[in-house]
Amino acid sequence: FFSSAWAGMLDHHPMLPPSDCCLRIQIADDKPPLYTSRVQVGLLAVLCVALGYSSVHLLTHAGNSQFWAMTQPTGGTTQLPTQGLQQSSFVGAVSRPQVDTQPMTLHHAAPRAIVVSTHAREDRTQAGYTHVGAIPSTSTKFWLSLALIAGSISAMLWRHTSKGASATVTQPVLEGSMHMAMAAASSKKMSIMAPKTRAPLTEDPYGDEVRQNFMDWLIERGLPEQPVTLKYVGAAGWGLVANGEIREGQISCKVPESVLITKDKVMKELNPKVVDFIKGNGLPDYWVLAIFLVENFAATERKENCDYAPYILSLPRETGSVLEWGRSTITDLIKGSPIEKMAYDMNNDVSEAVSYLNKEMPKNSGTKYPSYYTRENLRWAFAILFSRVVKLRSLDDTLALIPWADMLNHAPTVTRFLDWEAAENAVCFRADRNYKPGEEVFVSYGPRSSGDLLLTYGFVPRNRKLQAPNEKVDLTLQLDPKDPMAGIKTQMLIKYGQTSPATFPLQLNNYPAGLLEYACFVVANPESEFEVESLAMKIFENQRKSMDQKDEQLALKGRKFVKDECETVLARYKGSADQDKAIVEKDGKAVGTEDYVATDSRAPAAAIVRLRERAILKKTADSIEFPADWLTNLINTNPADVFKLPFGK
Repeated sequence: FFSSAWAGMLDHHPMLPPSDCCLRIQIADDKPPLYTSRVQVGLLAVLCVALGYSSVHLLTHAGNSQFWAMTQPTGGTTQLPTQGLQQSSFVGAVSRPQVDTQPMTLHHAAPRAIVVSTHAREDRTQAGYTHVGAIPSTSTKFWLSLALIAGSISAMLWRHTSKGASATVTQPVLEGSMHMAMAAASSKKMSIMAPKTRAPLTEDPYGDEVRQNFMDWLIERGLPEQPVTLKYVGAAGWGLVANGEIREGQISCKVPESVLITKDKVMKELNPKVVDFIKGNGLPDYWVLAIFLVENFAATERKENCDYAPYILSLPRETGSVLEWGRSTITDLIKGSPIEKMAYDMNNDVSEAVSYLNKEMPKNSGTKYPSYYTRENLRWAFAILFSRVVKLRSLDDTLALIPWADMLNHAPTVTRFLDWEAAENAVCFRADRNYKPGEEVFVSYGPRSSGDLLLTYGFVPRNRKLQAPNEKVDLTLQLDPKDPMAGIKTQMLIKYGQTSPATFPLQLNNYPAGLLEYACFVVANPESEFEVESLAMKIFENQRKSMDQKDEQLALKGRKFVKDECETVLARYKGSADQDKAIVEKDGKAVGTEDYVATDSRAPAAAIVRLRERAILKKTADSIEFPADWLTNLINTNPADVFKLPFGK
């Protein structure tokens, strides 16, 4: 009982998302799933084993258990009589000195000799024992224990349901949606303190008051009439769909300054005490926007007057970004990949911010909502920022949340971005092609690789032909610290604008500038500092000649070095390419539009990323080894020949 009660009081680790530390319990197809931590499951398993053992033991000893004590005086060792006892009775013998013959209480008898038996009172009395006590029926205790355990387990499950711990374990990895999302807010918790649930009204499970309140809020803040409509587009969540024909270059999304959420606006609207805390500690823009989200989240949950409540309620509780994965998930999905370091760097940066705000905001900022600055809420705020904030290049690189425009989904073929247009006094998106009525309008999140999209937004485009131009794998090269000329080589690299280590983005059909030159400089073995200086001048100054023209033998060594480094990276991946292909074929269910195909869980999405990275690395390694035409081979080789279907169908 106490074990299950303890399990019921536990929650998932505050630094890890439910998707990393919870198990899914599907009670019925028409019921929402419940989630419980592995610790809870382990405790309950131990409890069940103990209960089963106790049940067998107790049920085989049914009836009342009686306590009897020997009262006849003897000397030395007293051997208790056993005649007439059941085999299941416990008979003990102890050494005691000769004492008086007065009957003993249970307290006195306990350390000397006790018989626990289910035999009749007469049998024990005849054998020389005195009845000194009894315990209730074991069957009564058994059923009472069952009731307590059932109650505690029910309490645990109720608590998880009320806390809304039903974060999706296999978070959909969909091509679209910085937001995925407005949707998810309806079905997932907004707070552990005030859970909300709503029944779906239509086949669009999020098309009721959340959307309407959000639209009303946008209009009140000055959103003009738009050529697009917010619509539930299926598996990809929400999207903006053309009302009528939209021509290339036409503004298809326009958000005025009054709707934008920037640091300057936030500083005017936050609690003055919080503003003083922000200024006094020089907090970065990202941190300020995270504070804004938590403050308004708290006010919304407490049903206080909050100007941003409709926007807060439209946000997802999960974004799918790497901030929600946890270390074990990162290891399972992208171990050995060059993006593994990026994943840990992102988490470490956010963890630093979360730790600071979690410690300082409740005590020193003067906030009205100190209890809301939990690690969970802060990580949620930063995940929202990672997936939704936009840097407006034409507005001095201002970071902004852009309600309405953040409903635009990404497509790899789109070449235009959201940006500020001074003439319109608004953030605008101009269509890069013609759209027919009813077609979804897409934006570009940037020329991001599949790995970058997976870490930041939680989805991966599966159409290899559309996504291929954006794919890249970072290859890192550096000087050998054991090289006797490492010191002077480092100086020369700095002189010519290089670093050690240096990162080069390998692509399917694009040669990273300076890769071969850098590799040649690393593997060269000059015998003096003067030779190092001369070599650096020859390699880095004359850019008109190829490395083969400068020094053919050194170029061969450089190509061999790059090939070896590519193969070293390939060897770090977890599993094999065949295993990754099997995962994609088994779990990669296709959903989406003709412009993209996405997966519905992280495992196949990560497998797709690994396959694409392997393909680039293997293609580079195989092509660069040819002295004369390696660059031509690299550009012309069909990626599908490296791995069969390396990018999905």
